[in-house]
Amino acid sequence: KAAEKIKDKKIKLSDIGGMDSTIEELKETIIYPMKYPELTNGRNVDKSVLLYGPPGTGKSLVAEACANESGAWFKKINASQLDSKWVGESEENWRNLFDEARQNQPAVIFIDEIDAIGKQRGGTDEFGAKTLNTILGLMSDSEKRGDDIFIIAATNRPNLLDDALTRSCRIGKPIEVPKPDLKGNR
Repeated sequence: KAAEKIKDKKIKLSDIGGMDSTIEELKETIIYPMKYPELTNGRNVDKSVLLYGPPGTGKSLVAEACANESGAWFKKINASQLDSKWVGESEENWRNLFDEARQNQPAVIFIDEIDAIGKQRGGTDEFGAKTLNTILGLMSDSEKRGDDIFIIAATNRPNLLDDALTRSCRIGKPIEVPKPDLKGNR
């Protein structure tokens, strides 16, 4: 029974220790604008962050806690999870994801291993570039409409990401998730 209680408990940022600066940046970028939109004074703010750091540092855990803390609808996906071998189906899967988020605003989409679909374009992977172009368009459309959709992406290889993906108003705010330190006061 104790294991069931722990499993059913929604993790909060206060449950995570040793990541104070990462958590503070997430609060300022995701939670505060979502919970207190009046603080933005109508300014268009980045609604997306890129969590980067070595494998196993807690990027997924921090993203889930951030969504729980905000009270938003939350969808966690692995970037390659929406890929399909059928032409056009990958792009349709991404459109469906953004439609679902739009119907459940405020929403947080967590894209783990974003480098699987967000690699630099210009190579021989036409279909991967097409999928990335679709995602970029969906993010731009969401931003233009003023949707209350926040994106948290994670990678341990940020140097592979396409510049268009990591620019402002897309996934423009990089936040390092280092190994937890011993100074954390949580």
